[in-house]
Amino acid sequence: MIKNILKPLRIDHWTKNLVLIVGYVFSIFFIENNLNINIYILLNSFLVLCLSASSNYLINEFLDRENDKFHPKKKVRTYVGLKKDKNIFLKYIILVSISIFLSFFVNNTFVILNLIFLLFGLMYNVKPLRLKDIFLIDVVLESANNPLRFLMGWAILIPTHYPPVSIVLFFWLVGCFLMTMKRYSEFKFLKKFIKPGKYRKSFNHYTIENLFNLSLLYSLLSFFFFAIFVIKYKIELILISPIACLLYVRIFNISFKENSLITNVEKIYKDRTFVNLIFLGLIFCIILLQLNLDFLKIFESKNLTPI
Repeated sequence: MIKNILKPLRIDHWTKNLVLIVGYVFSIFFIENNLNINIYILLNSFLVLCLSASSNYLINEFLDRENDKFHPKKKVRTYVGLKKDKNIFLKYIILVSISIFLSFFVNNTFVILNLIFLLFGLMYNVKPLRLKDIFLIDVVLESANNPLRFLMGWAILIPTHYPPVSIVLFFWLVGCFLMTMKRYSEFKFLKKFIKPGKYRKSFNHYTIENLFNLSLLYSLLSFFFFAIFVIKYKIELILISPIACLLYVRIFNISFKENSLITNVEKIYKDRTFVNLIFLGLIFCIILLQLNLDFLKIFESKNLTPI
């Protein structure tokens, strides 16, 4: 009974919400004084995001029950084969109500961002919009949750100002890259069993080729905005570019494998090489943020370098 209640909430997917922590830590470097770190507010904010995410997962599983029965793995989900659930609306309202109530203990900006996060969940899953069925829009909207998570973390400490647009677009496009790679792996997997469009309507317009090309496009665009941020705000971080590139390559490699981890992108942490690269990148970031390397200023100079 309890398992059937908790499983559709996808608590194991909460790892995605760690992007909120990234946004929180990121904001610290933009505060010059009066830094007030409140661990209880941070934990409350993370709980709010997790509850909002679970409410979106709940309606996703219920409304996808007719499509999930065609998926070799997802056909065992709780709501597959169930025509209706009289309590589904009540469950959703309880989750959303608690999430919104707790968000008021953070600040007004956080409340607004949380409401947008919930709205995106409805737009993605619920008719007449149900944007998850529309080619390209499905990835773009689902990936928008990535910068929203980042912004919610940022807003905990700096609710009155936006972060640099370049870093927001970076997180959005990284999300697009990951979600498209997920669809790429899922499309290849489903082709062995069914016509992929039976499971996901947007797959009627995707192919192996255009999914790969879109993934490559999103990866290049995301790195482009990462470079803009680095050059404008902390040129020393340009030295982690090789690690960042290796991460992109590793994700491509993971996606090419049979039964790829990327089909459950929230579990990508199970790939040891990926995790090692993440930790290595974080260590270098922490070190580089403390340094001022004058020789890198050449990348910022608008003047010609004399021979």
